Amino acid sequence: MAMTTPPATTTRSRVPDPPEPAVRRVRVPQLALGLLLSGLAALGFVLFNAASIQRTPVLALVSDVQRGQVLEVEDLQVVHVGTDDVLATTPAERTDLLVGRAAVTDLSAGTLLTADQVAAGATLTPGAGVVGLALAPGQYPSPRLAIGDLVSVVEVSDELVVLVEAAEVVGIEPVGTQGQRFVSLQTGEADASVVAQAAAIGEVRLVLIARDAAGGEVGG
Repeated sequence: MAMTTPPATTTRSRVPDPPEPAVRRVRVPQLALGLLLSGLAALGFVLFNAASIQRTPVLALVSDVQRGQVLEVEDLQVVHVGTDDVLATTPAERTDLLVGRAAVTDLSAGTLLTADQVAAGATLTPGAGVVGLALAPGQYPSPRLAIGDLVSVVEVSDELVVLVEAAEVVGIEPVGTQGQRFVSLQTGEADASVVAQAAAIGEVRLVLIARDAAGGEVGG
């Protein structure tokens, strides 16, 4: 009798389970220390950058100033600006460039001042006045006009009206690049007011006259 060999039994090998992912442990003290060091590094960079920019003391206005107002020491304050700023300024120690001079235009508080923003002022006697006029080419006798000259002030309207027969030029400053001039005239106090009012509502012109023609009097 033949012997029957039983079929071989296939044995499956057991695949091991994948290892559990390692849980990353966050160490709070080390994390906090890293953030602190990063913050300190950023702060150090900011402080270093600020320290590398030199600050320069310059002159600025304490309060608003109107055109024609003569600046006094009390109108000025010292502020500090970075030297890398592209700004026209006046050094803090050069108050002599500004004090006693008249503003050529309205200026706001905090404005950084330059010599171009003021014109020569004048020492007034009782009853005298100084009026400032912003004049375009053709409104003043260019290029002959100079400080110390005498001029007549004429209002240009439907007809020419002589407002002041003789006023002395006490300041001339260029304004812009189109030939404009800011001309300060000394005359009588009442005449100065009349000229200022006429300039505000219309056009005035200056006429150069000989000193002898004024009879030795200004704004009379």
